[in-house]
Amino acid sequence: MQWSNHVQVTNRLKRNLRVSSLWLAMAALWVLLSAPAQAEISYLVQRDHETYVIVGTIHMGSGPDTRLQSDTLAHLCSSNQVYLELARSELSGVLLRMMREGRRNGPSLSETLGSELWAEFSAFTQSYGIPGAQIDDLEMWLISMLLTPQMATKAGFSSEYGIETKLYAAIARANIKERGLERVDDQLAAIRKALASSTDVELARGLMDEGESATAELRALELAWRAGDLDALMEAIDASSDSMELAWLLDQRNVAWFEYLQETYAGSDTPTKLFIAVGAGHLGGDTGLLKLFADAGYQVTPLHQ
Repeated sequence: MQWSNHVQVTNRLKRNLRVSSLWLAMAALWVLLSAPAQAEISYLVQRDHETYVIVGTIHMGSGPDTRLQSDTLAHLCSSNQVYLELARSELSGVLLRMMREGRRNGPSLSETLGSELWAEFSAFTQSYGIPGAQIDDLEMWLISMLLTPQMATKAGFSSEYGIETKLYAAIARANIKERGLERVDDQLAAIRKALASSTDVELARGLMDEGESATAELRALELAWRAGDLDALMEAIDASSDSMELAWLLDQRNVAWFEYLQETYAGSDTPTKLFIAVGAGHLGGDTGLLKLFADAGYQVTPLHQ
């Protein structure tokens, strides 16, 4: 599970709130959209005895045509090791852990927002099936995580059509014991740090403003995905993103994953093939996995020419 996913924001909010990028960044991390099979975002990374098949995953899609190509699944089954952001073993009890760690220690959210904004915000969350009474004692980072998939669902997207669901199913069918590049705690920490510089008032207003434009922004990302254009997808993220937020959600995690893979597999004397599936937003950009590998001397080419 990748939370959808990590708070897209409108242009007017971006002019006066640093929170403005987070919904889009989280959507790109965890929601990233449906694609026909021929537009799959996947790459072959090679150097000496090392081969990495790196696939950009999708947590939610807008239709049933989203699927991995058959030869991509063949790579999955023929690899020495499979890595996902989170291993399936990490998913057990994750919601209970989130609810426990996301409890507020100070004043309630209604007290923090004030009566007028609280009435508006609780009505907003209710429109997505989350009553205000259920969130009054929750931190805003957790509320954002609970709202984001609901907003995507209302915009016409479903995890049923995502690559991740199909990938987990394929791994289970092949009896593969995958590994995680990080733990649930690492993802929660990244989200909390990305939100740390924004106040509860800013986050509440940002989520409400974004609810009006979520569909259009998700569709814009979907067009980039369906074109198989990773550069365009990354440009859409960067155009609406605060660099500090993306530093926590993408950049630092990318570097940590790359360094782990290098420490574990670089310089192997025997042929090693890894299958790595992470959110597509982790592949592109100056600190994306593809550039990190290329800068280290690996040959990076699209898996499907």
